Amino acid sequence: MDNVILSGCTTRIKSGAEGLSEVTSLLKNSAEEIKNDTSSLNETLRKEKHYVSTTSGNTVAGIISFGGKQDITMYCEECGCQRDFKYLHKNKRINETLTADGSLQSIRKVLTSVQLVRCCTCGAQYEINPAEFTQVSFTRNSVSQVENSDNASNASGASSEHVQNISEIHSELVQNASKTDKTANESALAGTLHSGSDADSVSNTAIVQRNRKKLYRQIRNTQDAVTDNSLPSENAFIHEEGKLPVINPFGFNAEVFGHAPAFIKSKLSTALFAICGTQFSQLGAPKNRIFCYFEGNGFDLGREHLTGAINAFARAYLHSVTKQIKKDILSKCPVIIMDESTLRVNETARIKQAEGKGIKSQIWTLNSSWTSALQASWYCVSPSRSADVVIDILKNDLKNQDGSVVTKYLLTDGFAGYDAGIKELNEIEGVFLKSCRCMTHGRRGLWKYLRNNRMLDIYSQLLPEGSSFFDFKDNLEKYRQTKKGKKLTDNSVALLIIFYLINALFVIDSCVVRKHDYICTTEEFKQDLLQARNKYSRPIVDTLFDTIRLYIANNPKIIVPRVSKEGVIRFTQNKRYPESAALIYLLNYETELKRFTESADIELSTSKAERSLKLGICSRKAFMTIASEDGGHAFADYQTIVNTCILNRVPVLSYIIWLVANIKYRMQLLEREGRGCAMGLTMPKKEKYVVTHADGSVTKELIAMYDKRNVIDFDKIDVKGLAPYDYRRYLDEHNPRV
Repeated sequence: MDNVILSGCTTRIKSGAEGLSEVTSLLKNSAEEIKNDTSSLNETLRKEKHYVSTTSGNTVAGIISFGGKQDITMYCEECGCQRDFKYLHKNKRINETLTADGSLQSIRKVLTSVQLVRCCTCGAQYEINPAEFTQVSFTRNSVSQVENSDNASNASGASSEHVQNISEIHSELVQNASKTDKTANESALAGTLHSGSDADSVSNTAIVQRNRKKLYRQIRNTQDAVTDNSLPSENAFIHEEGKLPVINPFGFNAEVFGHAPAFIKSKLSTALFAICGTQFSQLGAPKNRIFCYFEGNGFDLGREHLTGAINAFARAYLHSVTKQIKKDILSKCPVIIMDESTLRVNETARIKQAEGKGIKSQIWTLNSSWTSALQASWYCVSPSRSADVVIDILKNDLKNQDGSVVTKYLLTDGFAGYDAGIKELNEIEGVFLKSCRCMTHGRRGLWKYLRNNRMLDIYSQLLPEGSSFFDFKDNLEKYRQTKKGKKLTDNSVALLIIFYLINALFVIDSCVVRKHDYICTTEEFKQDLLQARNKYSRPIVDTLFDTIRLYIANNPKIIVPRVSKEGVIRFTQNKRYPESAALIYLLNYETELKRFTESADIELSTSKAERSLKLGICSRKAFMTIASEDGGHAFADYQTIVNTCILNRVPVLSYIIWLVANIKYRMQLLEREGRGCAMGLTMPKKEKYVVTHADGSVTKELIAMYDKRNVIDFDKIDVKGLAPYDYRRYLDEHNPRV
């Protein structure tokens, strides 16, 4: 046998250790040899890995300029107060911004003019960037349109010659700008190797600016140039007493404003940011796929650039609004609904794994009740699922300025952390919330038991299509007289009755909802619902729990009673009996499940919170994990905005662009007061934070964008009146077509 097996050996080695030594030496030699041998490379066939497309990111869509009046008011650092400034009509430099343009969302370049203004008092000059302003003008590049027009429209020789000259100039300028941009980048990279590259870099930058300014003037001075403004000359703002002005959505040109850069020193436009954020959150597209999508449409920046920019946009423009949404929910809703689910954040997972803990994080959602005039959802990401997270979410915003508390009830599932959080809130903050539980969770467990034991089919036969819900009793009695019905045990009949009684509670509520045509926010609806619950639902729910107790009394082995440290008797399931889990949930939370009869604001289930989480869960299944903690918090901010927009039936993309315009406007107000600066519109990033230790030593720590110590100018802005539900109110109240 040994001879047969060894006959296939090459006899080069005598043991596995000898073979490993030989292969290791071979690998070392091969790595160096393959790396250094370039004789077989065909330089003409070597191509960079990229999309091949008819779309070019070098096409210039148009130009952006300051669209306001000639004189502006802003804070003068020299004078130390607000001053009038004169607009000098001088292009300090021309920047490029990438935007999504046209029906194919192709990446186009927009030339933006950085202008100079002079203080009318002290003469100090400052730069103003289109990224700072809400009121901007966009002039469409009409050269390409002229090139594609029919010859018939250019019948005169002079007109044809003029068009041809414009086309040639435009083509030459775009090619020169692209070449010089590429040369400047190559020189910048080569500067680390060659000492004489600084002068070359300055020279290339000057060439780039010269070509951009020439093209900018060409587009601006074209005879058939079309210029649109982001704001109209009249009725541009809505003024409400005690609040800052907001931009009128009906006068606001989101398409024009979307072409403007979102940040100073950023090449991405507001529209491109908004589209990426919408695809990431509402459509659940991973950031890598978003990059691939736009790369095929002409996006020429790196993957990391776009990924980081999506997170930074959420930190700058969305985070303050999401905090306001949370505050509004807790200060205006008598009932709040909470739920949670798992989320994998790789950065957090590595830290937890090193500490010997689990790798999963949690995404939490906080929702307004179904009868609340305020319809909103709020999200956050935490490293753990504990009562401490519940306390952190609720403790700071439950009390109003006068110490009053509007929220009275917390509706959740069976997670014990909510009860622990409520108890500690009462001890620490003096805030007492009543716990309510989800009836659907009890029904769901019973439904699974009936399905697995083929009793759900029997229930369907007792309520066939076309019959009344109230025929269940008569149909059950008739069924038990049949041959199949006689095989039903009393226990099975009791479980069918329990299932029917739970459904009856939802039927009572649904009758009132249909009566009011699904409008559940009026006082009339609340009165009718509470009256129906007291008259019909209260006797039904009492019968339900009496039936459960009788069932358990007849089958005592299905539960295991336990006494807690506080002396409270709790029941745990006996896994030998499948129906035990559903009945134990109902029995343990009997008091909490009956609370819906106290207030019409309490729903029978937490389905609203589960539905709001569903969008995030679908996104989670698409991208599986989130790389960084900043990415996790950005994901929560996007989910807050998108789900609140969906609840209020407003388009996400239009709202985000409108929100950016308002925040920029309010940043201008801060700057006029001297409380902010133009550089506050720079893109957020990780910052070095100086830490002073107890021994007097000082160290620097790199803190994340969402770290509470990383305070940016966007955090100073008052965002009241800018939430999606406010946007919906402006659309309803100021619609000129109504």
